[in-house]
Amino acid sequence: MGARFSWFDQHSVNAVCKLMAVLQLRQVYERAIANTPPADEKRYWQRYIYLWINYALFEELEAQDAERTREVYRACLKLIPHKAFTFAKVSPCELLL
Repeated sequence: MGARFSWFDQHSVNAVCKLMAVLQLRQVYERAIANTPPADEKRYWQRYIYLWINYALFEELEAQDAERTREVYRACLKLIPHKAFTFAKVSPCELLL
């Protein structure tokens, strides 16, 4: 007979797998956002900002980590060259922090 797992063991394995997936995705997002746009032109920054927004959504909805979501938005707001341009999709989030 093979080894039998109880439902609790299976749940523990699933929780560990989910945690590993979250950590791996965080690493991917962190590597991606480390590559800031080469110039302060909005066309370069637009896709970069959407990457930050997706990262924050991942933290909020998938990882369910509200504090980390706030940290991602704060870091994004610090990086945007506000004197050159702004992004309407990110600015309202500033009010919620």
